[in-house]
Amino acid sequence: MKSYSSMVLVILAFLATASIAWGIVPGDLDGDDRVSQSELLNAENLLKEGKITADQLAEIRHINEAYPRTFVDAINRTVTVSRPIKKIVVLGAFTPEALRILNASDKIVGVDTSIAALTDLYPEASVLPTVGKWNEPDIEAIIKLEPDTVLTYGGTPSQDVEDKLNASNIQMIRLNFYSEIAPQSLEKLGHAIEKEDEAREYIDFVNKYLDLIKSRTEKLSDSEKPKVFVESWKPYYTQSIGDSVDLACKCAGGSNIAMNYEGRQLDPEWVIEQNPDIILKYVSSENAGYSATNSSMLAAIRDEILNRTELSTVAAVKSGNVHLFCTELMYLRGFVGTIYFAKWFHPDLFRDLDVQAIHQEYMTRFMGPDYDLNEHGIFVYPLKE
Repeated sequence: MKSYSSMVLVILAFLATASIAWGIVPGDLDGDDRVSQSELLNAENLLKEGKITADQLAEIRHINEAYPRTFVDAINRTVTVSRPIKKIVVLGAFTPEALRILNASDKIVGVDTSIAALTDLYPEASVLPTVGKWNEPDIEAIIKLEPDTVLTYGGTPSQDVEDKLNASNIQMIRLNFYSEIAPQSLEKLGHAIEKEDEAREYIDFVNKYLDLIKSRTEKLSDSEKPKVFVESWKPYYTQSIGDSVDLACKCAGGSNIAMNYEGRQLDPEWVIEQNPDIILKYVSSENAGYSATNSSMLAAIRDEILNRTELSTVAAVKSGNVHLFCTELMYLRGFVGTIYFAKWFHPDLFRDLDVQAIHQEYMTRFMGPDYDLNEHGIFVYPLKE
């Protein structure tokens, strides 16, 4: 009988609440996505009248005290979060890592197909609903999951996708997590989901190493900085100035020979004339990363560069200073990539830094105790530091 009575009270409270004209923010009566002091007082009266529960009032009071929260996103918009974010769909392979760092993986309710495939790095993603490609998601599949937020990158998916999600009261948060801007992006995300302490722990950890590298490389003269050519996915295709690798190259004490060029195909003759001391080459997560177990494809990619006839006289090829690095080291773990660069550019100056040990400390501290880099992952090639 007691159980039956409790059930009746819950049903009555629900019916009473359902008749209250709130907006998408609990407690908001005037539709401005805020809970004012008068609206909080109204909610307190509703509790006394038995029309809402104590838990509902607690949430309304929290929104009154802690919201709205604002930050500037990756495309320079001021974003306002009006209520606690409880359910998130993630798009892009590095967004779940951001939430893992913030100890907020439990908020993820849907992933794109590229994340679902990373079963070694994100085993929990294999049992979550998928919502299509990261850059062209299935809008209906996202709406069906009823998330508060979709977390994605600055440039993708399109504004049209965002507009359609907004029409269903689903907010899109656009943040980039590459290289040197990763700390400030984590700070913004931490602020948005009330994980400021976790964000600060990551920022302090990363900045400890970036500051150490800068303290040594900023003393170098231009003549002491090796000339570096960074090749992207295609032969002689370079990256844009200010991108993740360009920033890491500068921090590590290198001189990017293509720094004045936007990402584009370069003339091989121009590269030869510049005579770079070091060549860096992107490799995708298909051939490297935490799930990689075999380096034969990486060896083949490097050999192709070393065997280009036109590069036979270039200093980097003659000395064998051709290094491959995985894109995983240019995002939230961008500081690890920067340390590798620093050791390649200035081996004597950074002889004391053990990149593998630093990377493992990061994985254990922020990704979880089960990630052993001695058993999983190939991130650079050749494998020696």
